Amino acid sequence: MKKTAVVYKSMYGSSKKYALEFAFHLQTEVTDVQSIPSDADIVVFFGGLYAGVVNGLAECVKHLPPSAELVLVTVGLVDPAIEENHDEIRKMTDKVITGELKNRTKIFHLRGCMDYSALSAKHKAMMWMLVKVLLKTKKERTAEDQSLIDTYGKRIDFVDFSTLTPVEEFVRNF
Repeated sequence: MKKTAVVYKSMYGSSKKYALEFAFHLQTEVTDVQSIPSDADIVVFFGGLYAGVVNGLAECVKHLPPSAELVLVTVGLVDPAIEENHDEIRKMTDKVITGELKNRTKIFHLRGCMDYSALSAKHKAMMWMLVKVLLKTKKERTAEDQSLIDTYGKRIDFVDFSTLTPVEEFVRNF
């Protein structure tokens, strides 16, 4: 197997959980974004989805070795089984992964968790506003919209380590 660096940027812990579990399976260390080894052939980056961006992705790309492959693993509440969510996440990543790097990037999507009691005041306010907008303006809600409304203020946890299997198979077969 080629030299693999496992990296994450986590605000509330889901990306970190996945990165640590993934590194355990590969029997490798987790590396800080600024310390990606310059001889890494593959960089597996776990980043949370927050307000239209992948947390830490720009920093990861900045420190990516010039010829390394990037395996991006997004972690969020959105259901990766819904194809529209892939399109929205792709819009987020296209802002950062440009040019020739697109050809060296494989993207996976996993579900994370959210504990409203652990959110910062700013993020609590953002979620409150989002739910208010959904309740007032959207007559026809998607399943994702309704899920956000139904779980508002609660702890939800979709972390499932078995969903790492396709990522591991991809990296091992690279």
